[in-house]
Amino acid sequence: LELNDFGTAAAKFQLPMNGLTGVYRFRVFMGNKSLNVYSGTIFVEEYKRPKFETSFEYVKGVCKINDSVSVKGTAKALA
Repeated sequence: LELNDFGTAAAKFQLPMNGLTGVYRFRVFMGNKSLNVYSGTIFVEEYKRPKFETSFEYVKGVCKINDSVSVKGTAKALA
């Protein structure tokens, strides 16, 4: 990498698609690789959308604006 006028550099890299989740560490060296100028850590986790189902009972009777109503419902986790 080459430094810009402000002394910073940027790069892109891609982890293998078949790689494992977990912790990845990287280091940046300057010159003859004896000077570690920066190191960082990336945490790769699998994204899992929570799966659940909700249902509510119909309100019985007539409701008007500004009325108070009670609603009963259930939520089930789908594992």
